[in-house]
Amino acid sequence: MRKTKEEALQTREKILEAAINLFHEKGFYNTSLNDIAEAANFTRGAVYWHFKNKIEIFNALFELLNTPFLERVSQELEIDHPEPIEQLKSLTIELFNNLATDRRTQKILELFTLRCDYSGELSQFKELHKVEKTRCMKMFSKCFRLAKEKGKIPSHIDPELLTLSYKCFTKGVMVEFLEDPQKVDLKKNAPFLINHFFKSFSWL
Repeated sequence: MRKTKEEALQTREKILEAAINLFHEKGFYNTSLNDIAEAANFTRGAVYWHFKNKIEIFNALFELLNTPFLERVSQELEIDHPEPIEQLKSLTIELFNNLATDRRTQKILELFTLRCDYSGELSQFKELHKVEKTRCMKMFSKCFRLAKEKGKIPSHIDPELLTLSYKCFTKGVMVEFLEDPQKVDLKKNAPFLINHFFKSFSWL
């Protein structure tokens, strides 16, 4: 019997969920398609119906992580906020809070941030994923540029350098959290960390 679109999407979601857990527990290279099929309670053929190979699953996980993130950032930064810096602060705290409470996102992010060196068969995705990450940072750069246009940032300050500082800081916090969630209570401390970062700019 032919599967409905909804059933197909549910199957795909279960396959990805199984892959997330297995990649997190065993690593990408130590996980086989058979492992994923068994964990998802499907046949190997069912997995092949959705994904040609394990590499496609890997890339699908990146999209699962990246697409909602980009959509949320884009949605927020499309708003013509009178205080772009305050807008960015609130958005960053929201994103950190979401990360702190979403175990699935934590596992996927850990895969791409801490456990993936894009070697071997994964090297084909290195530049592609780099482009997507660059696209994201351009959104944050736009926020700093708007702040400068509105006179919230001194004219001699380079928005691109602020964007780099923001990227380094937020990535550092994220990595520390992923390495030791109990030590870095992100949900509790995100407001302090973000506010402290922006207060480090003497002109704010």
